[in-house]
Amino acid sequence: MMMKFLRRHSALKLAIFMVLVGAAVAVFSSALIYPSLSNAQQKPSWKMLLIWQTMWWYGWVPLVPIILWLSQRFRLTAKRWWTSLPVHVAAAALLSLVHILIYVIFCKLLGGDWWKDIIENSKDTIFTVMTRLVSSFQVNLKLRLLVYIGVLMGSHALYYYRRYHEAELETIKLETQLSMAQMQALKMQLQPHFLFNTLHSVSALLYTNLPIADEMISRLIRFLTMTLENSGEQIVSLEKELEFLRNYLEIEQVRFQDRLTVEMNIEPQALAARVPNLIMQPIVENAILHGIAPQSGAGAIRISAQRRNGKLELQIQDNGPGLNAFGPNHFREGLGLANTRSRLEQLYGSAQRMMLANADGGGLVVTMEFPFESRS
Repeated sequence: MMMKFLRRHSALKLAIFMVLVGAAVAVFSSALIYPSLSNAQQKPSWKMLLIWQTMWWYGWVPLVPIILWLSQRFRLTAKRWWTSLPVHVAAAALLSLVHILIYVIFCKLLGGDWWKDIIENSKDTIFTVMTRLVSSFQVNLKLRLLVYIGVLMGSHALYYYRRYHEAELETIKLETQLSMAQMQALKMQLQPHFLFNTLHSVSALLYTNLPIADEMISRLIRFLTMTLENSGEQIVSLEKELEFLRNYLEIEQVRFQDRLTVEMNIEPQALAARVPNLIMQPIVENAILHGIAPQSGAGAIRISAQRRNGKLELQIQDNGPGLNAFGPNHFREGLGLANTRSRLEQLYGSAQRMMLANADGGGLVVTMEFPFESRS
């Protein structure tokens, strides 16, 4: 029950943590300082030194959350350091003064020798003592500033460590999603109907056109080899992606013969663009399965790629029934389209878009758009 309560109250956890750390640092610093006071004329007792160190370090307990908030609000990043640095300089000076005030208040509350040690006469108040200490520089401002800097650097170190750790987790997540997408592509490509139709076409060609049958076998081997060879790549060039896609489509064209034509309109400058591996094949396969295969007439697939306003635009269009085949409000994205959309969102966030629409003249057109990146 206690641990459950603490998990729900992060502020309480932070306070308990700082109290424990303050006590540990007070004992540690006292142990370091005490031997160096052996030659002092008025050597304080271990008890007095420990109390003084405890007051000094516990004075930071209410100030550390403020420093952590300032660290989060005013990050010292490459783009913001020139605006954040003055804030931290001013905050370090101000909180050092506040820490001095807290120490004076502690001395007042303890009374006795603690209060007598910092006053000049019995009529001194907390305000007059504070004013005299600051104006005469009878305080260790350097150490106080170092504490502020230490907490600030620790907060930034933890922040960047978390970002690095989150980036690693995100990379692992993307690699896992890629592996799942590739395995799904392999599963779809190696399903019995795919191999059966391909091998059936090869079997028929062996009696009518042996060179083409041999070529189709070579394409099938190359297609499967490329699929396995690219299994570890997350991002490839558009040129490589299109090479894989052409190999896949050549097999389908042999199977459908004159029922399938493919048109590619690719801008030369777009070939160097970096694209997610296997990002187009599921969409093309979906176009063949739902747009070309069901109709008895000639089918056509048009693939285009162009660079526009710093982004790469990919379009895959078929001349099938389009969204109208599903009826109003009945269209649902299959696994291939859903996985493609999810991968784009994971890789590019809000900088990407994927749209499905009825093409002019009939058919379905799928448009993908994401930042244009090329290997420098």
